[in-house]
Amino acid sequence: MWAMLLSRSNGIQLLRKRAHHSSEKRVQDLTFCPRENSLHPLLSLKSNLSIIAGLAGQSMETVEKMLSLAALGDENQQESIFWRCGRMERRRACVTAAALTRSPMLLLEAPSDMVDLKTRLYTWNVMREAQRAGRTVIFTTNSTEECEVICDRIGFVSKGKLLPIRTIAELKQKFRNTH
Repeated sequence: MWAMLLSRSNGIQLLRKRAHHSSEKRVQDLTFCPRENSLHPLLSLKSNLSIIAGLAGQSMETVEKMLSLAALGDENQQESIFWRCGRMERRRACVTAAALTRSPMLLLEAPSDMVDLKTRLYTWNVMREAQRAGRTVIFTTNSTEECEVICDRIGFVSKGKLLPIRTIAELKQKFRNTH
């Protein structure tokens, strides 16, 4: 297994796990976007995203498009040092970085927890676009509204164990009379 970290201990990680058995030929990629900022604090928004895009084989045109979609400001704002940007801009930049990786699986830790409406809607859009592109999106949340908007299947963790994963319709049917 190898990992490429683009910041200190909590960075965006491009992980590739190779199968140990010759019968398993599949390579699985995962991009993890933690709750805390995952981009390099001393680089600009644009530099951070350009590095990640380059590692993922994305063009600068794609970076420009994503910066615009993320509403990360004009050219001057995009050249701002990451740690000097506002909390919502940093969060949108981190979600954008995860989207740029092209990994078939995205794991986002509480992507819309404690964010403004603009950032929440942007994050939901990124997750939906990833799903439409055939990527698997796994995220943690405490919001049932968010689950209903984004998810086609939901799993709950109870006492450290993942309970059976079900569709929203199955969960509503199962718990219909429990309230």
